[in-house]
Amino acid sequence: RLFRELSGPLHKKVAFSEVPYVGRGSVRNFHSDILVPGRVIRAPSLTVSADTKGMVISGQGQIGQVPFDVTFSQGFGAEANGRSRIEGSVTLSQTTAEEFGLGLPAGMVSGQGQGEVEIDLVKGSPGRLRLVSDLNRIGLTIPELGCSKPAAGRGRLEAVVQLGQPPKVERLVLDAAGLEAKGAVTMRAAGGLDLARFERVTLDGWLDGAVEIKGRGAGKDVALAVTGGSVDMRRMPDASARKSSGRGGVPISLRLDRLR
Repeated sequence: RLFRELSGPLHKKVAFSEVPYVGRGSVRNFHSDILVPGRVIRAPSLTVSADTKGMVISGQGQIGQVPFDVTFSQGFGAEANGRSRIEGSVTLSQTTAEEFGLGLPAGMVSGQGQGEVEIDLVKGSPGRLRLVSDLNRIGLTIPELGCSKPAAGRGRLEAVVQLGQPPKVERLVLDAAGLEAKGAVTMRAAGGLDLARFERVTLDGWLDGAVEIKGRGAGKDVALAVTGGSVDMRRMPDASARKSSGRGGVPISLRLDRLR
């Protein structure tokens, strides 16, 4: 459904730029696997507006399996150069981490919160996503390290992801429950984590080093490696607080510069 308003001069050979217009309407049962390459977008109803400068589409729906409430904007003319942007909010959960290839091990995330998202799109190229969340209402658990964030707590998650197939996390920052980590993530072509490499991880004063998390395939725990830095065993959680997730145990390797 579309409503249009047109106006312009009444003379011969009227140029398109001389005809200002405004269009408003709605789209029902929207479906696209082209807008964001590698992702299917669905929405029951979207609002559309357009004028001589560009087009804006907004509403609620899903990107893959992740609910969203976003606005898509695209300018008209040569200056737009095939570029557009999606901005808004998404539901943040374990499903979101898997959909966008954030490399967080299965079972690490519980609950549902909100994340702010921006996706920059260039015609013919994978989208580039930036996701930021305060992690409110999100629980995080890394049992092998005795690390746990309750859903009622807050923190910060920031991710920059190239949305290809597979997605590639160019930057991942996590700050929650005494854990600070900065790194990048690659995923396997068939799905699942390949390697999450963090150049620095600090945890509750007992760990300060470089960490790698290696995927080992479906149904298996990841492998954890500390590839440099220091561990202070005097400050480590008791063994009773450090548990495997129960699928055969997590292989852990250490190559430290200092052990106390």
